[in-house]
Amino acid sequence: MPIDIIEITKSAVEISLWLVLPPLLVSMLIGLFVSIFQAVTQIQDQSLQFVPKLIIVFFVLFLMFQFNYTKLETFTLDNFKLISTITQNKVVKPEYSSNVLAPSLDVQ
Repeated sequence: MPIDIIEITKSAVEISLWLVLPPLLVSMLIGLFVSIFQAVTQIQDQSLQFVPKLIIVFFVLFLMFQFNYTKLETFTLDNFKLISTITQNKVVKPEYSSNVLAPSLDVQ
């Protein structure tokens, strides 16, 4: 059972990285290019930094929508299947139980 929780957590972190990294990296690169452009031209306008990032990140999110949706759908359905298999096995026999520790709790 703890292995299932570890796998779910690992999958959740992986999915989060797949969803967040592309827009974040694009935003970082656009910010770098705009900063270099501002330094070269000596234009110090805050909207020049914000507007291209906003437009391009929305464009990247739009392009990645199908991929993100598929990843999230697969992750959610796998978790629902895992929940149903865990709840069907209501009695869990721990491997460490013995008659010495709990002689009156014999689980057959």
